Amino acid sequence: MTDLHAAHASAILCRYNDFIDTINGLGLQNDVDSKPLLNVGPHPSLSVAAQHSDPLQGQEIKHTFGVTKIGPWVGKVLEDVVEWQLAHPSGSKEECIKWLKGCNLDSYTSGEPEPKNPPKRLRTK
Repeated sequence: MTDLHAAHASAILCRYNDFIDTINGLGLQNDVDSKPLLNVGPHPSLSVAAQHSDPLQGQEIKHTFGVTKIGPWVGKVLEDVVEWQLAHPSGSKEECIKWLKGCNLDSYTSGEPEPKNPPKRLRTK
């Protein structure tokens, strides 16, 4: 390995070690395994077993926003919930719900296509 490559590799390792030290210093090393405080319910990314393990899944986010159906916008909600959790490591589910209720549902659902009504069938004799 040339000196240039060794210096570049050394710089990358130093940045990585600093990153790991920051994670450990903030006590986030186990957060990669944690789940969001609020659930979303049956979702394509969940296994069938996981979907049937908790019949109440999906009620928390739907109830928080007062909606009956979830959609792609829920992914952004989950990102924000995880961000909130990281910023509030000792925060409770109730505190997270209170915070989320203060968020605007339109900010999550804007830009999503409106559901199309199926075309009416023509009657034939």
